[in-house]
Amino acid sequence: MHGLHCTGAKMEKLFTLTQESGVCALAIVVALPAALVVFVGGGLGATLRWAVTLLAGAPMATWMVNIVGSFGLAWLTARGFSSETSRLLLGTGLMGGFTTYSTFNQEYWNTHSVVLPRLLAQQAEPGEVHTLPVESFHWPSWDDEGIAALFEEDHTYPDAYVHHLWAGKTWETHLSAMSPASIYERGSSYNRLARRFVDKPSD
Repeated sequence: MHGLHCTGAKMEKLFTLTQESGVCALAIVVALPAALVVFVGGGLGATLRWAVTLLAGAPMATWMVNIVGSFGLAWLTARGFSSETSRLLLGTGLMGGFTTYSTFNQEYWNTHSVVLPRLLAQQAEPGEVHTLPVESFHWPSWDDEGIAALFEEDHTYPDAYVHHLWAGKTWETHLSAMSPASIYERGSSYNRLARRFVDKPSD
């Protein structure tokens, strides 16, 4: 720890903590902008996550880092952060980079929302589970054909319980330009549905 000279109240506070814990390198980080602090912590966390994936493999690694990360963040929060910088570095950055809920969504969403429920339904006793067709929920689908069927063509979906607008893909191309007038002027599957909830503009 020789050669590190920290100035300023915040620097001294963190340096005292890091000297006691033997992690002197943290004292340097306090002087960096908040975004860079999160960047450093996130890089460390993501590197640790990558290492666990190499050792344990998916999907076990995903469960491991999320369980360890959840307990780790809970412990840090209960212990209390010495400063806003340490919260950004360890809580937002390190734990955010180490845990992988977004990775879980990307890798395993279809497995846990579609594949496993279907397998469980197939193993159930007759009459215990009623399986609905794919058109019952979030139909039309998010692909180009489905988006065109919802916003550019005019269809009815009497067996659908709920529709998804897929705004991540359709905001720029369809949703952002909509108005009550356009909903009544143009024929489309979506406009047909929306008219039940939008008052018709007066002439």
